[in-house]
Amino acid sequence: MPARIGFSTSSSPVSWAIRRLTDSDVSHCFVTLDMIGVQCVLEAHDTGFRAIPLNHFYETNTVVDILDPEVPLEPVLPDALEWLGRPYDFVGLVGFL
Repeated sequence: MPARIGFSTSSSPVSWAIRRLTDSDVSHCFVTLDMIGVQCVLEAHDTGFRAIPLNHFYETNTVVDILDPEVPLEPVLPDALEWLGRPYDFVGLVGFL
């Protein structure tokens, strides 16, 4: 299955603040991809940039939509995977505001 783009929200305080400040139903964007036969999510989480199985993602998040992008994401996935384990950019989030 090709990589897809998803939008979600959760009950976390950061998610609540993002929804409130952006007046949106979603607070999060993620990418789904197949990793050795398991559908996974690449996401920026408060613990850092991580990959987790999609079924675990559903345990703590409300997925609003998952879309097929018009442009294939596979060519840039190796670059995205280089970010795994890096900390969440809280300073950037505050700067965005």
